Amino acid sequence: MVIEDTGLSVYIIIFDVHNKVWNNNINGFEPPVAANWSHYAILLVDSTGTGLYYGNFPTGITGVGDYTVVSYIADTPGTPAVGDSFIPGGEGIMHWDGSAEIEVASMGPADIVSELYGSHVVNTTTFQKIMQGLAAINLGDLTEDNTHGTSGFTDVNDPDTVRVTSTNTQTSRSVILN
Repeated sequence: MVIEDTGLSVYIIIFDVHNKVWNNNINGFEPPVAANWSHYAILLVDSTGTGLYYGNFPTGITGVGDYTVVSYIADTPGTPAVGDSFIPGGEGIMHWDGSAEIEVASMGPADIVSELYGSHVVNTTTFQKIMQGLAAINLGDLTEDNTHGTSGFTDVNDPDTVRVTSTNTQTSRSVILN
């Protein structure tokens, strides 16, 4: 995380998709409790003196998924507490495979839609399906089948998720999103 100020007491807390917070003391997620705030904090270190703060994602988090990471500056250095200053722009998503970060470059269209709109809404509305199709087009991950006036596009990475067909006649044009 780049803050550019040195000597700060910076930490993150991690939320799962159920808005539970990672508690370092119990090595598990729990509903947020103000009294446990200091147990949620994962301290970051500016080891280079440049305002670049680093930390480790807990190895105890073994579930595959997307985790929300929120950054704070402790108002009392070294003592994380409820009410500490949230760092503007200091919220992000960690794509986790159970033991390491999933690199964005290796993601398919469904993952990109999850990144943009949240993993809990993918595949639930036509809008998300359209966005997945656009992501697949931009990534060049489509194959085309053009037979008998019907064009079909299928996401080669996730063929059951994005499928668009279009049929042209002289009087109508239809598009079906599966």
